Amino acid sequence: MGIGAVHQDHSTMKLIDTLQDEHVLIDRVLGSFRTYVDGLLDGTADPDDGRRFAAFFTEFAGHFVCVRPPPSPRRPEVVLPRPTGG
Repeated sequence: MGIGAVHQDHSTMKLIDTLQDEHVLIDRVLGSFRTYVDGLLDGTADPDDGRRFAAFFTEFAGHFVCVRPPPSPRRPEVVLPRPTGG
């Protein structure tokens, strides 16, 4: 292995692939959300879409509350309330 080369085993490559897939999903969701917000502004948004976005973002935020890294001196811990259902 040359200078600056990084050995990447199968698990590292799988992690990179997973992160790339998640970023593609995030980009798609943000694009859809932008379209929804544009619809809100011009009065054409479907109220059901708003409820679906709220449910998605609630679940998404709940996931990150569970997997957040430990706090560091540069990043204070922020704990979001967990959804109670309903």
